[in-house]
Amino acid sequence: MSESNKQKRKNSKLLKTVLKGVTVTLVVCVCAILVLKNSGLFIEKSEPVIITKSLLMEAVDISDLWTAEYRYNGIGKNSKKGCYISYGSTVKAGYNIKEVSWEIDEANKTVIASLPEVILSVYLDDKYKMSVIPNDSEISVSEMRGTCEKDALKEAQKSNELLNMAEENFKDTIEGLVLPILQPNGYSLAWSHTELSEEE
Repeated sequence: MSESNKQKRKNSKLLKTVLKGVTVTLVVCVCAILVLKNSGLFIEKSEPVIITKSLLMEAVDISDLWTAEYRYNGIGKNSKKGCYISYGSTVKAGYNIKEVSWEIDEANKTVIASLPEVILSVYLDDKYKMSVIPNDSEISVSEMRGTCEKDALKEAQKSNELLNMAEENFKDTIEGLVLPILQPNGYSLAWSHTELSEEE
């Protein structure tokens, strides 16, 4: 084998060794960067956010939020017409999220939220599914609907299960919206005392 061929083979081995070394170094560097990035050391610290009522209101910029519903089949009494109407309905319970009131306790870094008044809404089944007892009673469809809606609303107001579920789901929703803002800035969220909580 000639000297030139020996030199070429030697240079080729050296080049391969260098390339392997560079490759290994790059892999190690990439892994190190990924580890440091995941550890949070490369994340720039943002300026602290000033927690204000307007900021919280922007975070929950939704109108009515239905948080619970239940099916109710009942019989409403129309005393004026002297008859009963059987019906099926869906009652929804929720809150106007924009009416949540906020108090900020800077000393304890706590945001205190107060629930607005619960909203109940009745959705009657198709009018053809309503029936009048006795069936020869003279009553209009609008009167039938009014009687049934009033009866369903009355029953819903007495349902602690419905109201408690609406409150619990509503609080979970609010917490999901505002805690990502509060917690990174060292704030916690508390709920003011409500009458409904006393019944739980």
